[in-house]
Amino acid sequence: MVFGRKGPADPQPPAAPRDGRAWAQEHFKRNEQPGSLGYGQSIGLRLFDEAYHAMKNERGVRIEDIVAMLASVGGHLSLMAVLTALRDEKLGPDDIGMVVIRGHDGNIYYFGDAPNWMLCEAPHSLVSLLFGAAHEHGAPVSVEMLHEEMKLVAQRAGTPQFLELDLPAEHQVDTPLNWARSFTAHVTNTIKGGGTPDFWAPTVIGFALQQAIDAGRQSLDPLMITRIALGCALRAAKIDPQRVAAGA
Repeated sequence: MVFGRKGPADPQPPAAPRDGRAWAQEHFKRNEQPGSLGYGQSIGLRLFDEAYHAMKNERGVRIEDIVAMLASVGGHLSLMAVLTALRDEKLGPDDIGMVVIRGHDGNIYYFGDAPNWMLCEAPHSLVSLLFGAAHEHGAPVSVEMLHEEMKLVAQRAGTPQFLELDLPAEHQVDTPLNWARSFTAHVTNTIKGGGTPDFWAPTVIGFALQQAIDAGRQSLDPLMITRIALGCALRAAKIDPQRVAAGA
C-alpha cells in the first residue's frame, strides 16, 4: 500500500453555456397570457399614435423618423429584456452563449442568439411583423435581406461606420443610438403603462411599425420603410445599454 499526501481535486470544467435561443423562448412563453397578442396589438397602435404626436412639429413629421425611432427603441429593448432577466437570475451574458466585445472605437457591443431570437425569430417578433406588413403591401422582403443586414452590422461593429445606415440621402435619419437615447423612456412608459412584460415589448413595437407601414405607404415605399427599420433595430440591439443611458 502506498501512502501519500492527497493532491488537490481535479478541477471541474466550466459548465457549458445554455442555449441562448432556448433560454429566450422559455422567458417569452413564461410571460405569455391568454389574449397577449391582441392586447399587444392594441398597445402597439396606441404607441404609434403617441409617437406621431410626440414627434410632430409645425412642419409635421417624416414617416422615416417615426420608423427609425420605433425600430431603434425596439432593438434596444430586445437587448435590455435579455440583460435584465440575466441579472435577475444572477447570470452573465456568457452563461447563455452571448459574446461581449470591445471594438476598436472603445465601445462595447453585444452579440448572441437570445437577443437575435427576441428581435427576429420569436413568434410575432418585431422583424417578422415588420416583414409581414411590408410583404402585404408588395415589398420584396426576404430572409436574405435580413441576413445581409445582420452581416453588415457585425462587420461594422467597433468602427466609425457602425451607426451609418446605407440609405439614399433624402431618406437619411438620425442614428439608432440617438433615437434610443431620446425616446426609450417615452416608449417604455407607454408600453409598461399597458402592463406589457419586458419580453413582449419588441412585439408591441412591431405592431406599431406595422401601423407605420399602413399609414405611410402612400408617401414612402414599404421596402424603404423596412430598410430603415431593419437597419436601426439590428444596430440598436448591439449597443451597450450604458452607452444609451449615458446620453439620455
